[in-house]
Parts: sequence; C-alpha cells; structure tokens
Amino acid sequence: MFRPTRLQVMVVTGLFLCASVAQGQQGGATLSASAIKIRYRIRSLPPGEEVTILMKGRPSYHGDLREAGDRSFSVYEVDEKQSVTIQYEDVKKVSPGYRGYNSVTSRHVNPLHSRIAIVALAGALVAIVVAVAVAKD
Repeated sequence: MFRPTRLQVMVVTGLFLCASVAQGQQGGATLSASAIKIRYRIRSLPPGEEVTILMKGRPSYHGDLREAGDRSFSVYEVDEKQSVTIQYEDVKKVSPGYRGYNSVTSRHVNPLHSRIAIVALAGALVAIVVAVAVAKD
C-alpha cells in the first residue's frame, strides 16, 4: 500500500493553499446591479454593432462594439479613430446606432439632443412669428 512521505504531504498542502489564495484574488469586487444590466446588454449585441455609450458624468462614445469582458468592454470610437476600453460601472446607458453628426465639431451627437435642439428652434421661430403678427395689429 502507498504511504505518502512527509515531503509529499507538505508539497500537496502547499499547492492546495496557493491555488485557493489565487482563486480568492481573481474574484475582485462585484458589479453593481446597473453595471450587470449594462454588461448583459453589451453581451447581447454582436461584435461590430454600432452603439452609443452614454457615460456617467463624461462625454458619450459612438462606435463599433469590439469585445466584451467581465468588467469592461471595448469600442472602436469613430470620432477619435481609436479603440477605447470602458468599464461597465462607468456606463449610464447603451443605445443602438450613432445617427446624429455635428459637421461643425466633426463629432457624433446623441440623437435625443438633436431632437431637443430642433424642437427648441421650431418653438423659437413660432414665438417670433406670433410676436411679429401681434406687433402688426
């Protein structure tokens, strides 16, 4: 019958302890509930998908989805012409496409902001027309 020597027992015990310590360090901090939703949304999209990434307190990114990891994902930013790595925790919202483009700044813009600007401009023009019509009377 095989009887392990003291050295073999110590080596096996040491390897077991090293493996359990390494495994505990890989876990890291868990993602928040909103970051988990963003990760699920990003992972449901195919690579190459055009997306707009709205950030928490920072400018948005417009580009093609590259790859998604456990804590971050990468996007080829079309305005900066480079790949950007983004943490799930920093993302506020993910929208499909990047339709709006501002030719003055040569950057893509959030389509919602474009719609708000058009409605505000139309409202201002209507107000001017009404003010001129009232002033003529």
